[in-house]
Amino acid sequence: MLKKLEILDLSHNEFEGCVPEQLGNLISLLKLDLSFNGFGCEIPESFIHLKKLEFLDLSFNNF
Repeated sequence: MLKKLEILDLSHNEFEGCVPEQLGNLISLLKLDLSFNGFGCEIPESFIHLKKLEFLDLSFNNF
């Protein structure tokens, strides 16, 4: 559905828990910003599919 999405900014949203595994399905992502949330757990294994990803910000979470 969102396979052509290139930029996703979910920073400053007070999300908690684990980073959703489904984000690894966004295979066209160039930039993913998940900073300033409450994410924890491990980075999903599905992120290996994000081959075009150039920028990933996970700062200020609970990793």
